[in-house]
Amino acid sequence: MKLLLVFLLSICINSLFAQLNLPLGLKAYYPFTGNANDVSGNNNNPVFNNATLTADRFGNANSAYRFNGTSSYMRIPNAPSINMTNKMSIALWVKPMGFYNGTCHNNILVMKGDADFLTGNYFTRFTPLPTTGCISNPNLAEETFWGPIAFSPSPFIQLNRWYSVILTSDGVNSNIYIDCILRGTAPVGSATFTNNFDLFFGRLNDATFPYWLNGDLDEVRIYDRALNQDEVNVLGGCTTTNIPCNNWLNAPTFPSTVNVGDLTVTGNKITVEGSFNCTAYSSPNFGGNLIAKHTSPGNVSYALSPHAAEISTSNNGYVFTLQNCNFELNKTYHVAMVYDGASLKFYRNGFLLSQVPCSGNISINNLPAIIGNGPALPIANQFFGNINELRIWNTAKTQAEIRTYMNTTLPNPTTQSGLVAYYTFDNLLNKQGNAAYNGTLSGGTTINSTNPNCTYVADSCVIVTNPCSIDSVRFTNTQIGCLGFNFSGQVYPNTANIQTWQWYFGDGGTANTQNTSHTYLTASTYTVKLVVTDINGCKDSVFRDVVTGGFAVNASADTSFCSNTFVTRNLQATIGATIYSWTPSIPLNNPSIPNPTATVNATTKFYVTATNTLGCVSIDSVTIFVNALPTVKTLS
Repeated sequence: MKLLLVFLLSICINSLFAQLNLPLGLKAYYPFTGNANDVSGNNNNPVFNNATLTADRFGNANSAYRFNGTSSYMRIPNAPSINMTNKMSIALWVKPMGFYNGTCHNNILVMKGDADFLTGNYFTRFTPLPTTGCISNPNLAEETFWGPIAFSPSPFIQLNRWYSVILTSDGVNSNIYIDCILRGTAPVGSATFTNNFDLFFGRLNDATFPYWLNGDLDEVRIYDRALNQDEVNVLGGCTTTNIPCNNWLNAPTFPSTVNVGDLTVTGNKITVEGSFNCTAYSSPNFGGNLIAKHTSPGNVSYALSPHAAEISTSNNGYVFTLQNCNFELNKTYHVAMVYDGASLKFYRNGFLLSQVPCSGNISINNLPAIIGNGPALPIANQFFGNINELRIWNTAKTQAEIRTYMNTTLPNPTTQSGLVAYYTFDNLLNKQGNAAYNGTLSGGTTINSTNPNCTYVADSCVIVTNPCSIDSVRFTNTQIGCLGFNFSGQVYPNTANIQTWQWYFGDGGTANTQNTSHTYLTASTYTVKLVVTDINGCKDSVFRDVVTGGFAVNASADTSFCSNTFVTRNLQATIGATIYSWTPSIPLNNPSIPNPTATVNATTKFYVTATNTLGCVSIDSVTIFVNALPTVKTLS
């Protein structure tokens, strides 16, 4: 649950914000929160992983992966998004727990390339000085971190402690940072970082030189640009790591609000997000509104509360999605509502808790947007407590985008694409820049307040050890024709939590619904794969072989006769088909049955074409050999 508890992206010094844009150029990101998936949006997910989940550097269970030093690794297929020119960065956390003692002494963290130092390779490893490990009896007490170009001459690695390791290349120089400190630099020269090999974590894909990793790996990021020192500091945990506890909006009594004007969002996309600490319920288990632009369900544009999202659209009218797990008082959470033109989603602490289908354009009204309540100001809608980092976008943010800035002040707000309004409550200005949405205090509301519990907590609605809803995935297949099948996917325990279904039929065909059909072109054995993704991005899959055709007729054995006249023979095809057709038909008493009688006076080859109930067709043959008797002459 590091996405809930680790605040790597917070910066307190405003002058630093212009140096940060951590989503820019992010091609793969593996937070390892309960699974090994890439959450960058580029779908660079492992196709093999036998590493085991373990605690991360903060002690959060199932939030890092352990590699055992003998067989554990992950493999990610090659893709354009993880091939770079001469600019790139790798950022990760590692806890070495042992040193590799096989041929050569390298220990692979990340490797894209099937051999050392090939053109286009990139990697992160630790290895003994003064070489890359291929010497006799190296001093394992003097192992340091290396990249494809630069290496760190110090510090010498201590086992069982976490290190932040970041490699960068800006096309001119390659740098390596250990725990945020620049430890080595070297010219890039003509080096590039593009090759046709898969990406591996925990080993080199070479049986002779596997370079197994013995240790824990976490928070792996790959960029197609060079990170700067400020970004290195953030990712390496060398900056303030909490949302500041000061500069919050405080709403202690009824009424306590901020009016931000007619803050209208048009079209069919909106994201509203913010952080809150509720000190009292306005009614049983109800926290009031963080922001609302409505007076009643009949006059809604949008509204976000600690427990629900509300919207009205041109197609569906009033729609809301309510999470079914209560939040706790005096604890800080992040919530977000996202409408993307197809569904309305409610996220808490970066996890999707509920969603409903929805379409059409957002309804528009001339009401003001009110922070802390709603335009009608009923006491039942009053929020009591602290609010901060309130943002309204005219785009539908992805889960990964929500998580990226969930724990930090938003950098460069005047240039953030799609940002309509942004409030941090050191003042009432719209930090996005549009002064029409500056706020006005009323009632008992104050700004520049202190939230004593500003650190996010583990959310009781999310299983800390495993946020995935998938226990197992299965599918059934029913043959509906010689080459056709009906497929049905099942997930246990809760099919309702599944976000996507993806079928791969083994012949290049795919489908993306829970239940589907597929017809193959030829009879063969095909491996069918079903991959499912739940609402929190967790994936599971299952494989099974299916056999098309599967029907073979047997026309029995050939026979021979010696005769100068007609002979008869009972033919016998395999029983089980529904249609039989024998040729040639003239010598047969009935060419449409499995066991006709043939009458011939010369060698004849008969063919039987059989069709079963699925429409499968099979052909076999049988030959009746007729050999003339010898002519016997009597000698006189």
